[in-house]
Amino acid sequence: MTTGKHISQEQMLHNFRWQEKTIRLQFAQCLIQSLKFPTLKEREETISDVYRGTFRWLFDETNGSRPWTSFVQWLQHSSGIYWINGKAASGKSTLMRFICSHNTTKELLQQWSAPLPLVMAKFYFWNSGTIEQRSQHGLLRALLAEILGHLPDLLPVCFPTRWARIYNDLVKPFAEASYNNQPTEMDHWGINELEAAMRILISQDMQSFKLCLFVDGLDEYEGQPSTIAKYFIMLAQVPWLKICLSSRPLLEFDDSFGSRPSLRLQDLTRTDIDHFVKSTLQNNVNYQHLCVKQPVQASSLIGKIISRAGGVFLWVKLVLQEIERGLANRDTLQDLQERIEIIPLDLEELFSSMLDNIDPFYIKKSALIFLIVRAAHIRVRSVRTLDTFTLSFALDYWTSRAEDTTFNLQELQMRNIKIRDHLKVRCAGLLEIGPGYSPGFEYLGYRVVYLHRSVREYLERPEICSKLFKHVSEMDFEPYTPLMCSYVRELEFSEARKKILNGRSTLSLFMATVLHYAHEADTAGSDTYIEPLETFATLTHTSRLESTTWTPKKFSSFLHIAVNWDLCAYIKLSLNRLAPKIRASIVYILLPYALAATDEYYIQGMEQRENSEYLRDRIPPSPRIVQLLLVYRAQPNRKMKDFSAICEWTAFEIAIRNVCAILPRLDDRNDFSQQYSNEEKSSVGNHLEIVKVMLDYGADPNTYLNYGGRAIMPRKLLTETMRKHWRSKESDVDQMFEKKGGKLELSMIRKLMITG
Repeated sequence: MTTGKHISQEQMLHNFRWQEKTIRLQFAQCLIQSLKFPTLKEREETISDVYRGTFRWLFDETNGSRPWTSFVQWLQHSSGIYWINGKAASGKSTLMRFICSHNTTKELLQQWSAPLPLVMAKFYFWNSGTIEQRSQHGLLRALLAEILGHLPDLLPVCFPTRWARIYNDLVKPFAEASYNNQPTEMDHWGINELEAAMRILISQDMQSFKLCLFVDGLDEYEGQPSTIAKYFIMLAQVPWLKICLSSRPLLEFDDSFGSRPSLRLQDLTRTDIDHFVKSTLQNNVNYQHLCVKQPVQASSLIGKIISRAGGVFLWVKLVLQEIERGLANRDTLQDLQERIEIIPLDLEELFSSMLDNIDPFYIKKSALIFLIVRAAHIRVRSVRTLDTFTLSFALDYWTSRAEDTTFNLQELQMRNIKIRDHLKVRCAGLLEIGPGYSPGFEYLGYRVVYLHRSVREYLERPEICSKLFKHVSEMDFEPYTPLMCSYVRELEFSEARKKILNGRSTLSLFMATVLHYAHEADTAGSDTYIEPLETFATLTHTSRLESTTWTPKKFSSFLHIAVNWDLCAYIKLSLNRLAPKIRASIVYILLPYALAATDEYYIQGMEQRENSEYLRDRIPPSPRIVQLLLVYRAQPNRKMKDFSAICEWTAFEIAIRNVCAILPRLDDRNDFSQQYSNEEKSSVGNHLEIVKVMLDYGADPNTYLNYGGRAIMPRKLLTETMRKHWRSKESDVDQMFEKKGGKLELSMIRKLMITG
C-alpha cells in the first residue's frame, strides 16, 4: 500500500520535473529572442512587392532551352550553392523575397529533404541598415535565431557555456525563477560565440533534418567580398545543407560561384518588364485613348522602353513615372517617344537629371532633406531607422524651434502625412516612404528610405554631397543635433514616453540612437547638442544612475555614459562645473570607463550590474576621451582599488591588456585579415593610440605586468603580440616605448620578487 508520504514525494518529483521543463522551455525562448535584433525584418519589409505575374519563369520547367541552371532541379535534388546574380537594380532582392515566400519553393525543398523535416532560414544584407544588417555578426544572429527556433533542443549543444552558466543559475530557486528580468548576458552576443555555434550546428551528425539558407545582397556585406564568399563555400560543404545566394556580379563572387549553378537576372526579365510596362500603361486612361488612335505607335513606345531598359527594373520604374507625367500633360505619342530618348540610360546620369529638375523654389529644402537622410543612414552602430516623425522635427530645427511642444496623435499623423507629401514633391522620387510601424508606434509615421541602394551610392558621392551642401552653406548646417532634438521631442509626447521607457530593448535602441547622434555632433566640432542631451538625460531618468558593482558606492552620474560615447564637449563642460577636489575623484572614476572594451575578459565583472546595456551600446574606446581625462589629471599609474572587476590593475595596465586581448582575433597573420571590419580595425588602432597617449601623460613604461603566469614588461609584451598578429606595427610600438625609456626585461631581483 502506498503511503501518503510516498505519494507526496512522487508529487514533489513530478512538480520538480514540470517546473524544470517549463523553465527550460522559457529559457530557450528567451535565448532565441535575444539572438534577434530590432531591425531584423526591416530590409525584407522595404523590398518592393513582386508585381503580379512576374518571375513565374523561375519555376517553369517547360522551357528546355533556358539560359540558366534549373532552379527547380537544384531545389529538388542538389546540395551546395545556387548563385543569383544581376547588375544594380535588376530586381535581385525582389526575386529573393519572391522565392522565400513562394509555396513552390518549400514544396520542392521538401522533396529534397524527405523523409527528414525541412528547416529554412533567410537573411537580407543591407548596407543602408544597422551594423547587424550588413555584418557577419548580424547574419549569424539572424540565421541561428531562425534555425534554432525550429530546433530548440540544439540550443545547449550550440551554446554550451552560455546555457550552462545562465540556466544553472536560474533553475536553483525554481520558485523565484522569472524571465521578466532575464540575465543581462542574454543580450550580448560576441562574434566568436556565434561562429562557434554555427560550426557546431553544421558539424552535427544530422539525421533529423535538412537545412536550406537564403541570403540576399552579398555585395552589401560590410567586409571583403572574398571573405563572405569563402565563408559560404565552407558552410556549403555539408551535404545536408544548401544555400541560395544573390549579389551583383563582383569579380570575387564570379571567381567563387561562377562555376556553380546560377542565373543572370537581367538576361531573364524581359518578359517580366514587358508585363510590368503594359500593365502600368494600360491602367492609364490617357494612354488608352492614344492606343485607340495610334495602336502601332503605342506598341512601339512599349518596345522602346523594354529595349532600352537592359533588364534594369529601377530604370523602367523611373521612366514610367516620367511617361505618366507626360500623359497627365496630354503629351502625344511622339512627345512620349522624345521623352524616352532624352532619359539617360545610365542610372547615375538619370539621378543627376532628376536632381537638376527639382523646382528651384524647393532646392534648399530638398538639400536639407537629402543631407539629413544621409546623416541618418550613416550607421556604424545600431540606431533606429529614420521615420517621418523624426525627419519632420529635424527640419523644424531651422524654422520653428520655439513651436509649442504639446501635440496629440492626430496632429502627429497630420505631420507625417505632410512630410510624406513633401518627399514626393521635393525629392524627385529619389526618396520614398517605407512600411509603417507596429501598433503603439503609429505616431512615428513611415520609414524614410532611399528608392534603391544605387540612389544612396549616388547621393553619397563626395561631389554630390558638396553640391547639396552649397545650397545650405549660409545655415551653419550640422545634421546630427537636429536629429537628436527630434528624439527629445518624441519623449515629450506622453504616449511615446511610456512606450520607450517601459521597454528594455526599445529604450536601449532609443538611447543608442540619441547618443550616436550626440557623438557625431561632437566629432563634427559642435557643442549645440549639450542642452538637448541634458534634457534627454532627465527625461529618461539617466541623469543620476544608481551605483553598481562596477562603480564606487557613492558614484551616480550620466557622465560615464558620456565617456562611453566620446562626448568630449559635454564631459569638459560637466567637469568644469565641479570643484577641483570633486573633479579629481570623478576623473579617477571615469578613466576605467574610457578604457572599457565591451568584449574583453576584464569587463565580465561589470556585466552583473544594472544598466549594463548602456555600456555595451557604445563606440570603441576613444583616445580623445582618455587624453581629456588625463588633461584633467587622471592618473594612469594609479591602481583601480575601488573597482572589483579589475582588482589591482592600473589604468595603463588595462590599456596594455586591451591590445593583447583584441589582437589575437587576427589569428597568425602578418597584417590585418580581410575578414575583419573597418570598425574592428579602427578599434585596434584606437587601443594602440590610447597606450601612446598614456605614455605621453606619464604612464610608467617600466611597470611590470603579471600576464599569463609570467612577469613581463609592457614593451616586450606588446612587441611580442605585434610580431605575432600585426607585424607591420611591431617596429612602431617598440620605438614608442623606447622614446619613453621603456625596457624589454625586468632585473633578475625584481623578477624573483614578482614570481616568487
